[in-house]
Amino acid sequence: MNILEKLRSETDPEDGLLWTWQFQLAVRIAQILEEKNITQKEFAERTGLTDAQVSAMLHSSSNPTLSTLAKIASRMSTELLVWTDIDVHSEETQVDAQLPNDVPKTKNGSSRIPKILPKKKL
Repeated sequence: MNILEKLRSETDPEDGLLWTWQFQLAVRIAQILEEKNITQKEFAERTGLTDAQVSAMLHSSSNPTLSTLAKIASRMSTELLVWTDIDVHSEETQVDAQLPNDVPKTKNGSSRIPKILPKKKL
């Protein structure tokens, strides 16, 4: 068993989901910065967040509230996440290529995961 497999086996499923969501949010915010051709500082000013909050989101080290996510989506006139009820562990499920194949299940066996919206063309 390699180090990555060992870490995965020792990780609580809820932590794995949280890390996956944090990473996906970071990717989506980076996409928005690129799409809007703005800096982190401009993003913070437009959304009413601090530079530190934006930096933490971009480094997958924050846990923003739904209220904060709604503020970002509204003030940036964009979508952040689409919530889907899919079983990413099912062989019949076709999971978007942006989602990791190893999203862990919650204790009740389901996977309610956010899916990053594809990059939109302006």
